[in-house]
Amino acid sequence: MADEEAANGEILAMLPLPGSRMSMVWAADEAHAHELLALSPEALAATVMQAATGAVAAGSARCAA
Repeated sequence: MADEEAANGEILAMLPLPGSRMSMVWAADEAHAHELLALSPEALAATVMQAATGAVAAGSARCAA
């Protein structure tokens, strides 16, 4: 099962792999992509978690409406 969320005109897709691994695709505009590429692995992980959590919360709010 893949999880895909759209937020701010961007798409963040998380695709499960065997074990506890995943593959991620983040479709972002060029400026944001450069910002993401400049992050440390730890900062990128925190940014992904924040983006995924925000997108899921927004999707939940839309479903409840």
